[in-house]
Amino acid sequence: MLKAIKFTLQSVLIGVVSVLLFNFIGQFFHLQLPFNILSVGLIGFFHLPGFLVLLIILIL
Repeated sequence: MLKAIKFTLQSVLIGVVSVLLFNFIGQFFHLQLPFNILSVGLIGFFHLPGFLVLLIILIL
């Protein structure tokens, strides 16, 4: 049970930091990912593949 809570909190933290960092750097290129629970969860649980899916959706 404790491992599941730790994994969830770690995933959410990774997702939040990734979205905020991308939005900070992306403002110079006029790119922004939406900061919502879906994007944070997708990046948090799937890491790089989730981030790439969001970027592909953003570009299309």
